[in-house]
Amino acid sequence: MHETLTCARCKLNRDSRPAIEQAIEYIHAHYMEPLTLPRLAARHGMDAKPFAYLFSKYAGMSPISYLIRHRMKRAEHLLLTTAYPVGEIARSVGYSDVHYFSRLFRKHRGCAPTQFRRQSEIVHLGMDKSLF
Repeated sequence: MHETLTCARCKLNRDSRPAIEQAIEYIHAHYMEPLTLPRLAARHGMDAKPFAYLFSKYAGMSPISYLIRHRMKRAEHLLLTTAYPVGEIARSVGYSDVHYFSRLFRKHRGCAPTQFRRQSEIVHLGMDKSLF
């Protein structure tokens, strides 16, 4: 019985892999849009709960957690490589509410976006001075 269930689970994961990989690619391409679990699931012809289950099995986290993590990584990159204001960065990664974005960023990075930018500038200045 255990072997049958294991085999069925492997087949389910193998069959769902392309859909989940496509969902991940879609998230990477459209992270700045207002994405929801039902919308992501519908794009792949699935209901939200089964889609979330399969996504979690494949990616190790829920689709929305994955989306937030990707947005935060993009925001970090923009904070480090541009001088755009935090509000503009928030909007560019999919958050119209700057305060909500800042709370999420603090939750994921342990500091506010402006503090993250300031700390990275200090680190870079320290590294530049050590080169001379």
